[in-house]
Amino acid sequence: DASGNLVLIGNTTLQQSPYTVSGVIMKIDSQLQTVLFSRSLGGTVPSGSSTLLAALALDGDGNIYVTGGTSSTDFPVTPGAFQTGLGSGLEYAFLTEISSDGAKIIFSTLFGSDQTNYGTSPAPATSGSAIALDGVGNIVVGGITNTTQLPVTPGVFGTNCAVCNNNLSTSFLAKFAPDGSKLLWATYIPMAATSTINTALQTLALDSEGNVTAGGSTSHGFSATAGALQPTFPQPSGSAGFVIKVNSTAQQIVWASFFGGGGSSGVTGLTLDSDGEVWITGTSLLAASLPVPKGTVVLGQPYVAGLSSDGTTLTDFFTAPDGAAGLALLELTEGTKIALGPMDALLTVSPGQGPSLVGMANSAASQVSPVFATFELISLYGIGIGPSTPIGAQLVNGEAPTSLAGFQLLFDGVAAPLLFVGPNQINAVIPYQPATDRSVVQVVTPSGTINGLTISNRPSEPEIFLAPVGHGQIPGLAAAINEDGTVNSATNPAAPESIVSVWVSGFGNVGSNVPVSVVAWQQNLFASLEVLYAGQAPDLVAGLSQINFRLPATGASMSMLGLELQVGEAVSDPVFVYMK
Repeated sequence: DASGNLVLIGNTTLQQSPYTVSGVIMKIDSQLQTVLFSRSLGGTVPSGSSTLLAALALDGDGNIYVTGGTSSTDFPVTPGAFQTGLGSGLEYAFLTEISSDGAKIIFSTLFGSDQTNYGTSPAPATSGSAIALDGVGNIVVGGITNTTQLPVTPGVFGTNCAVCNNNLSTSFLAKFAPDGSKLLWATYIPMAATSTINTALQTLALDSEGNVTAGGSTSHGFSATAGALQPTFPQPSGSAGFVIKVNSTAQQIVWASFFGGGGSSGVTGLTLDSDGEVWITGTSLLAASLPVPKGTVVLGQPYVAGLSSDGTTLTDFFTAPDGAAGLALLELTEGTKIALGPMDALLTVSPGQGPSLVGMANSAASQVSPVFATFELISLYGIGIGPSTPIGAQLVNGEAPTSLAGFQLLFDGVAAPLLFVGPNQINAVIPYQPATDRSVVQVVTPSGTINGLTISNRPSEPEIFLAPVGHGQIPGLAAAINEDGTVNSATNPAAPESIVSVWVSGFGNVGSNVPVSVVAWQQNLFASLEVLYAGQAPDLVAGLSQINFRLPATGASMSMLGLELQVGEAVSDPVFVYMK
């Protein structure tokens, strides 16, 4: 808010058997020291109902506007609200304004329909997922619905939900007067009846004229406009991101474009800058689906992109390692954006050229992390952080140099052994056991020092190296060696009770008294396996560990055995090996 206080929304379980869930709204002071208020929002009837908060906005007085979905028939609504009734077994979206001190519900209305074209399974459901206020206090809510009779208004561009006939959901936009009593307009986001995937609006923003720009995920049934940045669906299957701009009366789609695609791709954060450019963040599973020039560096699935105000041109773009972006986006000051990632990541996006850092990960992991261990093999990702021609290190007695072509990586000023330096990636070994629980990471280059990340230190953060994905191989297979020295694979599984070896980064500087265990799980099996060796990998770089363990005696139905490695209190991501 204007005083720098932080407003949070979330959800909590009120009672069990069956679970009843309520929304929670909390305000914390600007120094994150005092809870100024905390309150629930929802109902308790029937038992097992839920109210889930999904998005919030603040006005100039600090009043709080929230939206989401509720199945509670006693959800609080105020007199004169646009919709006040909710039948049992239904889910409606809601729009609620709460006073800045949390003490009072100023207004609260429902928004939904109990009509579908396919009976009662799945139940009719509408929920809000995004919200914004215009300059005079009108509120625009976006969300998702599978109902055919939302109270859409005459003259809007999307008057029906063709895809709802196929047990699918589409998105909606609705604009309410400041007191929530009047619906100014409402529209579906139209989808072709041939669609095979739900359309899910996840984010929206308003410009000074009240035009709405929104983003989310969709399928081939979404209609992009001619001349848009990505006018055709980028892949034959899966989902794609979308961005759509609607005029202030919802009578016209100004422009609409796909953005990236594959798997569960989508746009999850959106903001408008002072020049009218549209900035988005999200993920694209397939790099080839992104509307970017050939040769664009791809560091991972998350991206941050700038689009021209007319949706025809890509003005800025970069990708980030998994977990480093793709969750939300905010303009902090003019020209500077903040991108949020799911792994405790905040990226500052500023005007100008690199070099810049975008994240650090355990070299065996698939996503960035805020925590690391001494002697961990790490990969630092960025733009222009190393030499244009990649250089690999030559090991001497298992040790790597601390400088390559004039580049160094420092942890609290201590140079790390370098394994590889390139324009967008540096691989190294965290060099020592730090004296404090946080360390500052810097990159020294021939032209100056890049001040980078602050990380948290842990005794161990183990991750198991994975086999490359390709040639029909599914993700998550450990880079494992069978007892006979062959590579573990679907066509070369290990025998029951045989010994398998895997390699680990992040074992840490732990003593012999720290427990190391390998836990196996599959169907009805959950067992701790016999560990025969856990320590430095012979003849390889210091910090790379090897674990030898014995597989359980299982039948042929257990062809894929899930594994997790625990070192002290830290547990790795799950992997699997193939068994006969």
